[in-house]
Amino acid sequence: MAATATLLTRDIQGESLSAATDRLVNAILFVEGVVDVAGNSFEVLQNLGTDMNVKIGSGTAFDRAVVAGDLVGQGTFIPEHQNVSQVLAVAASDPTNDRIDLVILKVYDDTFDSSGNDFADIEVITGTPDAAPVPPALPSTAISLAEILVQNAVTQIVNGDITDKRIEYQLAASLQSSSHDEVRNSTEVASATATTTDASKASVSLTIPTTWGSWECEAHATFAKEVAHANSPAGSFSVKLRIDGTDQQTQVTERAMDIDDVGGNGAILGGAIGGRRTGMTTTGSRTIEFRVVVDSVTVPLTDIYLYARAIRTS
Repeated sequence: MAATATLLTRDIQGESLSAATDRLVNAILFVEGVVDVAGNSFEVLQNLGTDMNVKIGSGTAFDRAVVAGDLVGQGTFIPEHQNVSQVLAVAASDPTNDRIDLVILKVYDDTFDSSGNDFADIEVITGTPDAAPVPPALPSTAISLAEILVQNAVTQIVNGDITDKRIEYQLAASLQSSSHDEVRNSTEVASATATTTDASKASVSLTIPTTWGSWECEAHATFAKEVAHANSPAGSFSVKLRIDGTDQQTQVTERAMDIDDVGGNGAILGGAIGGRRTGMTTTGSRTIEFRVVVDSVTVPLTDIYLYARAIRTS
């Protein structure tokens, strides 16, 4: 065991915080995980592919992570890797059974764990060989970086044996921007034809996160086209918004159509419609449609614009 990652602290207005205070601040700010998973921070890969070693690190010094202490008052740590990469040995394989080893980033904190150490270290925890192996338990004040399937009688570790277990750190929920609780989408359709069949003329999908408990949706659509309609426009040209399978005619917030009745024909110059639906709980991909139906003739439309926004409510 060696100190391969230092524990960072911050200054505020030129004054250094005590380590204990700094960690309590971190606990308010962050949820544990690796900083910059996409940039390969703390990535675990085969070393050579011909030995029982693995290599950890992005290839650039100063990989960082957030590790939450598991004891009351311990706070949250920010270890910083001091090496471009680090090679660790995996124990020899069992001749009969497979096992799963765990690669971790662990923080030692003598005040709480009486380890005699105050640093972070990258370690491989050797699992137990078994006909149906399971990974070892994660120690306290540590995060998982990878699992390694050590097959029986092997003499090398390759990338196919390694399962990435890193997750990206996050801001604490109380600090996340409201944009995390909002999903938007829009589309434009250059032209479409309205007929006597109630049909969608523009649609968008909103992917609702599975973490949302309930949500509401508002949508707006506009269109334009001057069309002489042989019948009275009242009740003969219907536009609607369908939000996740339900028509929202009863909650229209804006519906404006300019009508020019010169010569006795209704000329639809354009219009806008808005709708809102509340109390939804289904997550995943949801569809919002702008639909049009006419009573007896086809009506060409142009410049259709549909915008939809889902807002998390719990």
